[in-house]
Amino acid sequence: MEWPQRQRKKDRNIFKGRGCKQRYRIVLGSMHSLNIHKMRYILKSLALIVIILIFGYIFVTSVSEDSIVGGHLNYFRPVSYIPMDPPYPHMESNTKQTKQTNDQSGQSSKTNLTYPSKSIVCPPIPPSLVGKLKVNEVVHKMDSIEASVGSEMSIGGKYSPRECMARHKVAIVLPYRNRKAQLALFLEHMHPILKRQQLDYGIYVVNQADSNEFNRAMLFNVGFVEALKEANWDCFIFHDVDLLPEDDRNLYTCPDTPRHMSVAVNTLKYKLPYAGIFGGVVALTKSHILTLNGFSNQFWGWGGEDDDMANRVAHYKMTVSRYKPAIARYTMAKHKKEKPSEQRLKVLKDGHKYFNTDGLNNLQYDLVSKKQFLLYTSISVALKHVQPLARPTSNS
Repeated sequence: MEWPQRQRKKDRNIFKGRGCKQRYRIVLGSMHSLNIHKMRYILKSLALIVIILIFGYIFVTSVSEDSIVGGHLNYFRPVSYIPMDPPYPHMESNTKQTKQTNDQSGQSSKTNLTYPSKSIVCPPIPPSLVGKLKVNEVVHKMDSIEASVGSEMSIGGKYSPRECMARHKVAIVLPYRNRKAQLALFLEHMHPILKRQQLDYGIYVVNQADSNEFNRAMLFNVGFVEALKEANWDCFIFHDVDLLPEDDRNLYTCPDTPRHMSVAVNTLKYKLPYAGIFGGVVALTKSHILTLNGFSNQFWGWGGEDDDMANRVAHYKMTVSRYKPAIARYTMAKHKKEKPSEQRLKVLKDGHKYFNTDGLNNLQYDLVSKKQFLLYTSISVALKHVQPLARPTSNS
């Protein structure tokens, strides 16, 4: 920084006894020398910044996601969309298909193709899919919804296609507390979609009936345990009640890897907030859940449990798959925003220590009631605060 001062002193000595033209040339030469020096300084600074960014990127992409800081680095990881097997069908706008009808909820639906025998397995890609859907957010009474979408349903919110043998047995688990309007929207919107996807499915609404803070992840664990008491489900969709899919090509099935389904949500401008997100709607096989030891039971209040599950998935070297945002689009039904828990970050930071000792194997709750309605099974429970086990035990 002393160089310009020395240069100006030198210039004053040079000017002595010089003419105007000579002085002008000296000034130009001095300015040129000064600019070169500044440019060298700027280039060195830029080179240093580039080096820092390169080493920072190497650190972020190489650190393990289940380390202390790894879970927080999900924000920087690149997003990848892994193709499903089978891939989602392409809907031609001008194709000649079966006649479409509109049910009372405003859903566009097609008449199901018929098969000669139940012994025939349903096709990998359901033939009656519509594609993009209009989400109707008008809340109707439950008896009206039952009349509208309850045909061919079995008590408890269960359905199996009559025309063929379903390829997938799917339990849809919803954590719930005081969301009557959102539940009505969900049931009216979802049942026609799931039927068109030719699934053998059941919907379980797990209601937290105690006075504790809401524990979404623990309710997922309860839903998993209670649903398996009724049927040998091989696929579980853990689903927020306020998320409604905008495309029925977003198949409610479980691939070989954990699947994040709610990729593009309208309230998030149809973009992932960060690459490592694993919440909203996720699909896991029974085997996945047992390997992961379910969800953590330590997240009381709003937030954190999704990132903890993402860390569990990474810890067990599983890869998350996604449909592209054009297909995996959701509308979030309007509801009051919850205040984030003040303890969630601390619990998340320590979560990697308890993957094997906190989850299904230390789950405790009291079953208050189990009621079966036409469109869903209601499971009311009182959750208990639990600590991670001293030693891991089998959860299978």
